[in-house]
Amino acid sequence: MPYPHIDRIRRLRKSRGEVWQGAIIRVPQWVLEEGQSPVRPILAVWFSMKSGQINTSALRKPAERNPAMLLDAMAGEGGGGQGMAGIRPEKVVVGDEATAEFLRAELGAEFEVSVEGELPGIANVIQHMRQNLPAASGHGFRKDSDVTPQRLRSFAEAAADFYGAAPWRHLIDEDLIRVESPAPREELSHISIMGAGGAAFGLAFFRSPAQHVELEQATDMRKFHRKHGGLWAITFGPIISMPLSDADYWEDEAFAVAGPKAYPTAAKQDSAQGTVDRPDAATLAYMEGVMRALAETTEEEMDSGRWTKTVATADGEVEFTLALPGVLDESPIAPPSGQRGPTAAQRREMERALARLNSVEVDREFATPQEAEQFLREELEKSNQPAASITPLMRAEDLVDQAAEARGRKRLKLLRQALEICPDCADAHLAMAYRERDLQKMRPLFERAVEAGRKMISPQIWEKGVGEFWRLIETRPFMRAMMGLGECLRAMNQPAQAAEQFEEMIRLNPADHQAARYRLISSLLELNRQPELEALVAKFSDDQSALWGYAKALIRFRREGDTNAARKELSDAMEANGMVPQYLLKKKDLPAAPPPSFRPGSEDEAVVTALELLKPWEAAAGAVYWLAEQRRRRKEKEERRRREK
Repeated sequence: MPYPHIDRIRRLRKSRGEVWQGAIIRVPQWVLEEGQSPVRPILAVWFSMKSGQINTSALRKPAERNPAMLLDAMAGEGGGGQGMAGIRPEKVVVGDEATAEFLRAELGAEFEVSVEGELPGIANVIQHMRQNLPAASGHGFRKDSDVTPQRLRSFAEAAADFYGAAPWRHLIDEDLIRVESPAPREELSHISIMGAGGAAFGLAFFRSPAQHVELEQATDMRKFHRKHGGLWAITFGPIISMPLSDADYWEDEAFAVAGPKAYPTAAKQDSAQGTVDRPDAATLAYMEGVMRALAETTEEEMDSGRWTKTVATADGEVEFTLALPGVLDESPIAPPSGQRGPTAAQRREMERALARLNSVEVDREFATPQEAEQFLREELEKSNQPAASITPLMRAEDLVDQAAEARGRKRLKLLRQALEICPDCADAHLAMAYRERDLQKMRPLFERAVEAGRKMISPQIWEKGVGEFWRLIETRPFMRAMMGLGECLRAMNQPAQAAEQFEEMIRLNPADHQAARYRLISSLLELNRQPELEALVAKFSDDQSALWGYAKALIRFRREGDTNAARKELSDAMEANGMVPQYLLKKKDLPAAPPPSFRPGSEDEAVVTALELLKPWEAAAGAVYWLAEQRRRRKEKEERRRREK
């Protein structure tokens, strides 16, 4: 059936010297509709080589592709003549013979139709469309790249297998894999699996364990990239996260993909220079082989520390030997823990020593302090002798202490051994929870730790020890587990359930050796439980910390507004630490995690305070403005005092 508007096209005035290049192109923009897969519409474009003007058809879905769209654009149907109304060309040029044959059949002999491999006019149109798109969308493989569609297809298949195998279930970001063979380029010699946290999935490549550690500690990625020139990675995401030319292959050629959020992109990004490099054919084949080898790796092989896999790649079969230095006890470089104070093993020994001392019955008087000290030393030495009294729990706790000094898969192995010896070792469950990166998986592990700790506390302590928990050594694993569960619930945005944990901790241990009151006050502030807040502040009225001061100021402001009493509370808080407002007012960026410890009045204390209180300060109407105003007045007053001196 002939095209219905062909007569209209023939009646258009032929413009001498007009040559139009035409193509059906994808719009370089994703259209997102709720409940639907992302779509890049298509349209037909004619570009005048004489004037640089264009005619287009209406937008259509990719499934509706039809060469007649080019006739729509020429006739002014749908999209119409934005730039070339009322004229037709002497000659049209398209990019393939099939389209040319269709046009010759429809337009007749009076139209000259030719085929050319390059259509610079159409390329110009596409480039213009892409000007306002995110830079990453345009970083496809270069035209002179040796990466063929077939090589990219092979890479896609390996990526689908890797994503389906989900090795992040077994390896976390601490686990650095060394590629021992084939001999890789240095910058691709070590691999970290991303995905244990349930957010970003893929592989990151490093030149050394030291570089991996440096990235873990990095707070400024631009500075890190400036030093190292970026890192190679394979990242997974929705199709809209890919360069557009990559997405064309996955859509047009039906490349393998493991799911709607599993489209892979291999690239080296340098945020300092703003550059993105794509792999050449050999690098892509290497990455393909790595993913296939990891997809076929079992947990048992990971636990062995070294394993070999022979896999197919675009360059043929390759034998990969992979190793986990941490499991092999090769003393991999570990980042400093930042811990100030005793290690886990030292803490455990102190707790056991206290437990032994608590069990010593003293029925004599000592003439001097030195005599008493000698007596206690002798009692401790007696209980330190090897004996059958070493329980499964103590053996398990020793393994937990060893795990605290290990990383990654090695830590997991030690913790599993501890739980095999004593399934009710609360600290082993607790360490398993802290090792986890996904909050949804973390919570049941904390709950198991709480239950295990509860079971290890005798009925007598539950009956008579309430109010003395933490002083009683047997209760400490349970109390540590409660703190972990409470913090997990807070991270999951469940402040009411978190508050229950912290309130119970303070009931059991009113002296609050674990500082649960700080987590509790921020949880209650989020919940706006004013009576409970007033009672908590009264209970710990002697607390002079910055966090307590800024919390009290907010409580007073929410109750009274800008009163003299509220200003006094805030002034006292700023006296304790004047750096907190710069974080609450977002003059300075907060880090993702709090510092491991701090001194009163320090910037680290300011960071901890702001991390705890930022949400309630921002949620209270007018509080941030009030804080900014009081800070300004305080600065003016200080400036006047300096001038007067």
